[in-house]
Amino acid sequence: MDISGDHPDNDASCHSPRFVDLPPSGADPDAYLRALRGADWSAFTPVRDLPPLRAALVALDQAYGVTEAHRLATERIRSAGAVLRHPDVHFDEIDAFALSPCGRYLAVGSWCGGDYERGGALQIWEVSTGRCVNVLDGIRGGVGWPGYPTLLQWSADGRRVAAAFDTNVVGAWDPFGDHVEPIGAADVTNGSGRPPGYAFAPDGTRAYVHVGFERAVSGCLVSLVNGKVYDHDREDDEDDSDGPASVLLLADTLPDWAEDESEPRWLYPTGSIWSRDGSRIFARAEDGEVYAIDVDSRQVLWLVDTETPDVAVSWSPDHRLFAYQSQERLVIADTATGRPVADLPERPGATELYWGDRDGRGRLAVVIPAGDDTDVRPLVAIYDEGEHRYDLDLALVKQEPEESDHTAWAWAPDGERAACLTTAGHIEVWSLAGEPERLRVIDVPENTGGVLWGVDDVLIATGWSTLRFVRATTGKVIGDLTFLREPPGPRPLELDRTDTGDDIRRDLGLDPTFALDASSWAVAFEAGLVIAPGDRRDTLDAILAWTVDRRFAWSTRWGDLDIVPDAGSAAERLGPPLARYLDRFRDRPAPVATPWPPPNTATMDDLYRAALESIRPLDERWSTQVCHSLHRAAVLRAQRGEATGALELVAAIPVAVARDAATTEVEPILTKRLRRAARLRAQRGEATAALELVAAIPVAAARLKATAEVERILATATADADAIESAAPTVNVNPAPRPTQAETGALAEAYATLRTTRRSERLYATKDLIKQAAKCRHFTAVLDLLSTLRDDDFNGRADAAFGALRTIGTALDTEPR
Repeated sequence: MDISGDHPDNDASCHSPRFVDLPPSGADPDAYLRALRGADWSAFTPVRDLPPLRAALVALDQAYGVTEAHRLATERIRSAGAVLRHPDVHFDEIDAFALSPCGRYLAVGSWCGGDYERGGALQIWEVSTGRCVNVLDGIRGGVGWPGYPTLLQWSADGRRVAAAFDTNVVGAWDPFGDHVEPIGAADVTNGSGRPPGYAFAPDGTRAYVHVGFERAVSGCLVSLVNGKVYDHDREDDEDDSDGPASVLLLADTLPDWAEDESEPRWLYPTGSIWSRDGSRIFARAEDGEVYAIDVDSRQVLWLVDTETPDVAVSWSPDHRLFAYQSQERLVIADTATGRPVADLPERPGATELYWGDRDGRGRLAVVIPAGDDTDVRPLVAIYDEGEHRYDLDLALVKQEPEESDHTAWAWAPDGERAACLTTAGHIEVWSLAGEPERLRVIDVPENTGGVLWGVDDVLIATGWSTLRFVRATTGKVIGDLTFLREPPGPRPLELDRTDTGDDIRRDLGLDPTFALDASSWAVAFEAGLVIAPGDRRDTLDAILAWTVDRRFAWSTRWGDLDIVPDAGSAAERLGPPLARYLDRFRDRPAPVATPWPPPNTATMDDLYRAALESIRPLDERWSTQVCHSLHRAAVLRAQRGEATGALELVAAIPVAVARDAATTEVEPILTKRLRRAARLRAQRGEATAALELVAAIPVAAARLKATAEVERILATATADADAIESAAPTVNVNPAPRPTQAETGALAEAYATLRTTRRSERLYATKDLIKQAAKCRHFTAVLDLLSTLRDDDFNGRADAAFGALRTIGTALDTEPR
């Protein structure tokens, strides 16, 4: 693990005395060991001391291998509170990327997939080590949204990260903190079904959110430090608080010079950025306007009409310049006035503009990617402060800036080099200090989407389910991760259809289970205990890291890992708070794959009971769905003459009006079915059975009529028993048909596919398999699958259970009686 790197230089602790004077570079291991033994570890300050110590030990490792100095330092680091971290936390594809302004950290966010309540993850990576250092898992609704860019942003000072989450809410987090709930959030979209665009303030306290409010300049300034604020917290509403409103609207009118002579102008932003000095917001509108907003007055300062809808715009790193391509020209302009400083010929086919900085001079890469237009030659044009330098014959992957955070071009911080993702599926590194020179070609994972250039010349190949960290100077891979793998076989903490890892994640914040590779699982507990095959230490070293202060990584190969083979062994070694989670594994064999589906011993009554139980954990948010499902299930049972079961379902309906409506529908069905069945029983002379059926009739008047009918028939019963038997309906019996061998085989095959489906997609895949099992009346398979679904979300277990009842009812209705 290559973990050289620097440290933040704006922390006051960086300038105080270090805890140890390290030997000079090139000293032997004994010199380092003596120094570390004599160090004042009580004065160890991670932000000041860890990066130089780590860099020194990297050099020592390269010269001598792992030494006693490494082991001693690791022991002290662990004593100082380091925790073991694995990176395999994403439940769905990564859809948001943001490199910190200093280039030291990469934030990535993943969506929730099919399990909204479970949420998604915000993850922080230390770029120089290629290791995950912090995870906030379970952010409601996931981080970002597929097909929407720039929904994950750093503040200019690097102390906060903002993200769109919970569909349409914008929030701010401490990227190195441990709270899944945001510091502050703004829900100002009036229930929009998609996330809003926004710009994050440089100090991390506010955001400009792109929402309407029927103003000439769309959007509002919202606080992200005062808990959750809403659109009704705006300044023109009554506000009893003494402080300023949490939601400030922008200008209601435009300056005269900004108006369109032909019709009123309305500015609806499709992208924006908050200036580094905090005074202005730069934005582009859907009709092609580019403009600046003064934060204090909230009025437009200047406006340029490019007359090009969805115009490509890019702002220089220092926010001094911006570039856009209109229908007929490429323009580089001054952000202070909006006026051009260079008016250049159009670059047909250009879709992406990337700014770099070389000694304070803006460098612009204009990308004409490989695409469908065969008449346009792919290339990258380089401009320095508006002066054309040269064109590079490069065919880059075409990006969709309006749909993705992936970028095909990345400038080095020095502005003299760049990296690009080509259509050949490689990253090429170029020197652009003088004449262009290709320095190297770097392999990347399949389906890599973009490239970023971070601190210490580390390139990051970004993908929807992969991250690769590579040194631009050597091509050496320092971190290589593939997410969303689902190895076959049970997870190590899975027992009796329950995955204890899910319980640990819910209570303690992180599921310790991860995919070691495509074929095997492993578990890493923060205290340092690992469940994995004993011969996989090298693989573990490539994935795991000790993390300090949730911001620094430390190599696991520099110390011992406590590796055990299974959860039962782990239960003997763990203390609180994890011990209680693993107690149930004591004296239990490690989980093994078992044949599926299980023997079909359950009945239709069992399924009805499961459906009724599935609604008990649900709160009042799901009342409408619960009422509707219970009503339909009660009708189904009533149509089969199952009076007790039907009325039990009706009684469970939580809303009185809905319960009355169901009663009104169910009682006539039951009355008709039960009266007919009672008459047939009476005609056969079966007095007791006939009277039991009469007693089950729920309507008193109908019950009296049926009693008279039955008594009259019993008095004169002479009907032919065989004829009556053939005419009698099936009442309160389970269907005889059972799955065929072919149907059972099909279920087993579908289940094997389900086990390798990523978990974010398993909800719908599981419900489809439940439906398949219900169609062939494999009740035990249905019940087994129901137990794997969430019980606190109607769309999980409850919906699947009632859906299975409807499926079986439909299948039975089509079969001959």
